[in-house]
Amino acid sequence: MSVRSYPSVVRARRRRRRWPAVLAGVLAACLLAGLLLAVLREDDGKGAPPWCIGLDAGHGGSDPGAQGLVSEAELTEQTTRALADLLETDDRFTVVLCHEWGETVERPSMRAEEGNRLGADLLLSIHANADTGGEAYGFECYPTPPGRKYHEQSLELAHDIADTFAAAGARLRGVAGVRYAYYEGENEDEKVIREESDTTEYPSQSFGFLESADCPAVLAEQCFITNAGDVSKFAGEEGAQRAAACYYRAICAYYGVEPLE
Repeated sequence: MSVRSYPSVVRARRRRRRWPAVLAGVLAACLLAGLLLAVLREDDGKGAPPWCIGLDAGHGGSDPGAQGLVSEAELTEQTTRALADLLETDDRFTVVLCHEWGETVERPSMRAEEGNRLGADLLLSIHANADTGGEAYGFECYPTPPGRKYHEQSLELAHDIADTFAAAGARLRGVAGVRYAYYEGENEDEKVIREESDTTEYPSQSFGFLESADCPAVLAEQCFITNAGDVSKFAGEEGAQRAAACYYRAICAYYGVEPLE
């Protein structure tokens, strides 16, 4: 080997020896990025899986709820059972019930309190609407109102739910299917509905379920059980499965994970 060629061989060997260091640097950067994403996930206030989802089938027991082409209690329990099955199949979630199947609960606030006691990270109460003429239709949901501790997270979840129902063919009530409800008047017996754009922090009480929730919470009015079109889409066995899939996809969207289906 000539003297001239020797330094070039040494340099080539030295260059080759740098590769382990480069790979180690790339690996360290990937690990750091993973840790950073984990920290960001923790900092969003939603914690880490498994997330505990508290489900409330509206009415039930001796309280059938509204009556129409189907019973409200029948629809809510059927949908909640289907949603519980979807969530329990996904090991990123656990499920607790705000009351047992067929149980009569005196006050909606007691349902939220039971969800709190069982450690729910999120609460969802499923209901259905009705009207006397059978002409009203559509989906709407109610997050914890402005001024409450979990308003922002509840509003995010409400939008996720409304979006998935719209994608499934539901007609959204109001501006975008998300509204606030308050009980006003001298005896607080007048229910007033306000659109999401009204961000005033009203002192009036909202639904007892929302006011008693110690986590993000939404009350959903799945459809009008007095409207044949709504019932065909979101009631009965097939409709309950369709609605449950909407809630499941919305919960996944809220937590930033892909649904299993």
